[in-house]
Amino acid sequence: MHEFDRLVAQVTAAVAADQQPLVEMFIAANTVSPLINDERAIIFYTGAAESVVLRGDMLGEQSRPLTRLGQTTLWFYEDRYEPDARLDYHLLVDGEDVGDPRNPCQVPSGYGPRAEVRMRQYGDPGEWLPRSGAASGTIESFADFSSTCYPSTRTVWIYTPAGYDPSRRYPSVYFHDGGDYLNFASAQTIFDNLIAAGDIPPCIAVFIDPSHEHGRRADYDLNRDYCRFVAEELVPWVDSRYATQRSASQRAIIGASFGGLISLFAAQLYPAIFGLVASQSGFVGRRDAAVMQLYTQPAPLAVHLIVGTYETEIGPDRYKPLESDFLQANRQLRDILAAQGYRHAYAEYHEGHSWGLWRARLGDALLFLLNP
Repeated sequence: MHEFDRLVAQVTAAVAADQQPLVEMFIAANTVSPLINDERAIIFYTGAAESVVLRGDMLGEQSRPLTRLGQTTLWFYEDRYEPDARLDYHLLVDGEDVGDPRNPCQVPSGYGPRAEVRMRQYGDPGEWLPRSGAASGTIESFADFSSTCYPSTRTVWIYTPAGYDPSRRYPSVYFHDGGDYLNFASAQTIFDNLIAAGDIPPCIAVFIDPSHEHGRRADYDLNRDYCRFVAEELVPWVDSRYATQRSASQRAIIGASFGGLISLFAAQLYPAIFGLVASQSGFVGRRDAAVMQLYTQPAPLAVHLIVGTYETEIGPDRYKPLESDFLQANRQLRDILAAQGYRHAYAEYHEGHSWGLWRARLGDALLFLLNP
């Protein structure tokens, strides 16, 4: 009998006998949740509770109760996933978010840390983990950076690589949700590691936070004034103060979700400024897929797209299939790019709408855009 099946049999015996001591023996022998084999995962929780509910990437916008084993304190949820899947989740115990106290695998999010199901064949390149010998670049912060064409203020961070030399010229990369890319995606460490390894050239990165006045959604929802601010105010400001290369083929724009949408939009509005664009789980079905229509005509852009196969029910607009089904929308955009001859790369992963996905695959986007 495989070890996984033995554990399941042990739990089943505890239910049949309704014996809490057997559950306590099980917990003592298996302190970490979830239990995983090649295709199954069992998330379990132990403790006195009236209800334990699972929310996570595997359920879309839904939630599922864990099953209580008899009258014991053991609760569980079992399901099958792809052998290389990685999924965020958290537990609600009597309505309180407890994450998963038995799971050491955690990933950051805008709502606090989330636990992970990591199936056995999941592979993380680990480019976001600090490496010995990789020299650190420098981050400068500019609070209350203002715009006149789009009246607003925000924080902007500028990354310069180790050994930055003002007499040289460097490619530049612009990020929407800049603070999140720094905090949740470890973007500075990724740049340090890839540059130290020679995988990408030394470059300058610009991390832009949403505006204080309008907020993320207003900034990124196909907002032409916001794009004008980035292209006509921020880019010239960066170019005047840092040793950047000035051609569109050496300037990238990147974002995730709504940030992916505005990145794709800005690149189409300003292809002479941004020749390189990456969208991570981009909200490309927004407003009847308006951004896709822009890509039905050829443009001198290189485009990198990723999306998770579990991103089929994102956000509250489930009555708008193309808006909520990010997987289908990104597949349609991929087909448009191929038909129009764009230089592009596209990848799907058995994951959800998560910084864990975007962090692990940011290096792929940078490699494609900066070192083709």
